[in-house]
Amino acid sequence: MAGIAAGRGSVGGGVTLVLQPPVEFIVRQHGAFRRALEDLTGLWERFVPLVAAMEERWISSRGDGSWPDLAESTLASKQQRGFSLEPLRTDDRPESLYRTLVDPQQAARIGPGSLIWETDVAYAHFHQDGGDVAGRPPQRQVIPDPIPLADRRTFEAATVSWLNEQAALAFGRL
Repeated sequence: MAGIAAGRGSVGGGVTLVLQPPVEFIVRQHGAFRRALEDLTGLWERFVPLVAAMEERWISSRGDGSWPDLAESTLASKQQRGFSLEPLRTDDRPESLYRTLVDPQQAARIGPGSLIWETDVAYAHFHQDGGDVAGRPPQRQVIPDPIPLADRRTFEAATVSWLNEQAALAFGRL
C-alpha cells in the first residue's frame, strides 16, 4: 500500500514513520508532465518578448560594439535621403530590415517544437555573413551568433520558470 503511515516502532517501543512512494500517482502525473512537454508553445510565447528585446538591444548597441562604422558614402546617402544614420535603419517602413527583426508579429513563427525568428528581407544575409565582395557590407550580424551570455541566461530562467509551472500543474503543486 502506498502512502504515509506512522505507528509503533518494532525496536524498544519507539515510533516509526514509514514513507512509501505513491507509484501509481507518480506514473499518472509523469504522463501529464510528458504531454505538457510535447507542445512547447507556451514556452515559445514567453521567449518572443525576450528575443524581441534582445534584437532591439543588439541592434541599438551595434552588436555590443562589434560592428564596423558605416562607410562615409553610406552615411552621405542616408543623410541625403533623410534616413536614420544608424546601421540597419533607413526609415520606419514595416518592411525595413530593422522593423522585421524587432517586431514579433513579423519575425516570430511558433510551432509546438520550435520558435523561429527570421526576416525575409532579401539583403539580410549580406549583413549577417558580411563579405569582401564590392557593394556588400561588412559583417554586422543582425541575429547574434552566438547569443550573448546574458540573453542565454534570461532564456534559461524563463525555461526553468515555465517547467516549474508545468510540473506544478501536472503534479498538483502550487
